[in-house]
Amino acid sequence: MLAKSLFALDGQRWRDMRSKLAPTFTTGKIKIMVPHMAEVGQNWLKFLSKNVSDEAVDLKELAVTYTADAIGSCVFGVNYNAFENPNNTFMTMGRRLVGYDFKRGMKAICVIFFPEVVKFFKFEWFDRSLVDFFCNLLKEMMDSRKKSGQTRKDFLQLMIELKEKGSVASDNAEDEKESKELGGFEDSQLSSGKFDFSDVDLYSQAIGFFVAGFENSSTQISLACLELAVESELQHRAQAEIDQVLKEHDGKLTAEALKKMVYLESIVQETLRKYPPAGGLVRSCTKNYLIPGSNVRLEKGTTVMIPSYSLQNDPKYFPDPERFDPERFCNEDAHHKLQFLYTPFGDGPRHCIGMRFSHLLIKTGLASILSKFEILPCKETVYPPKIDPIRMPLSSVGGVQVKLQERKVN
Repeated sequence: MLAKSLFALDGQRWRDMRSKLAPTFTTGKIKIMVPHMAEVGQNWLKFLSKNVSDEAVDLKELAVTYTADAIGSCVFGVNYNAFENPNNTFMTMGRRLVGYDFKRGMKAICVIFFPEVVKFFKFEWFDRSLVDFFCNLLKEMMDSRKKSGQTRKDFLQLMIELKEKGSVASDNAEDEKESKELGGFEDSQLSSGKFDFSDVDLYSQAIGFFVAGFENSSTQISLACLELAVESELQHRAQAEIDQVLKEHDGKLTAEALKKMVYLESIVQETLRKYPPAGGLVRSCTKNYLIPGSNVRLEKGTTVMIPSYSLQNDPKYFPDPERFDPERFCNEDAHHKLQFLYTPFGDGPRHCIGMRFSHLLIKTGLASILSKFEILPCKETVYPPKIDPIRMPLSSVGGVQVKLQERKVN
């Protein structure tokens, strides 16, 4: 099943699929999903208001619930409110889907270093019952919308449009331009004729997006909160900005409000710098290449690993890398200077197509909790966090233990 997801495809089918999915991941399309994320954020705040105490809480676990609910709403079109219903089937099956153990770790190593072995033995990455659950859920949602004639502003609706029409229309010229940049290919490089996007293709993309976003986004939210708990000045600066922007927007967390939270944006970027989701990027050479200034020759087909974590924590490029410093990204041309060094979502043609969605999901989660709660260190807090050396994507051992205190906001 997931062999058909964008992350697993290669060659011509990958080029065609990425080009067709690109319009669903533009800023314009993702902005319309902010209300779904914000609604989940409100559910999170209501839960915390009723349950917060002087005891330590695992912010990673709370962020997992927020992320799962938000992805469920934006991608699958379902609203289970896992804060009030933690044992709902979607949450339970989702945890199993992204769960990590030794067996899955060995499969990951094989996928990276021995892809031909994986193809030959046809390894099943996920338990069939898990895949069937999510496929049946998607089919149920699609059938319901078709029967009722109702639509919803989410990824599922965009993928239904792609399935029925063979493409997703851009909203404006800027959207069209961004779509082409995300797709990364000229028309001459794509297959001619009608694009075939079956139910199985749709299921594969939706499940793939869930798996890719679930752990990554929750880890980034919790580690950002940990850094802000330790550095209270940074937290208060972020909260002052959030308070001011929300005041200007009648207390509503909208796409426009989030865009104005520029310091919070720098916090997200610095968290991704210090704790990149993937420790390294894996790429395959498409042609023979001699590394300039050396006698190292890479043959076509060679697998190359780029050590993202090492580069982003190298004092040569990021002075005092252990220090959490959002100011690194307050300069508008920071990304231009850091090209190919700062790659939390990859780079080149295979960079993460869902990076804008993930980024907005993280930012919405942080804006939500910081707007109403002070995050404080406690005796259970472990800092710096202990990072699991073998888990992919990056994850902290033992979660993120902090205290929460409700703010008095005027």
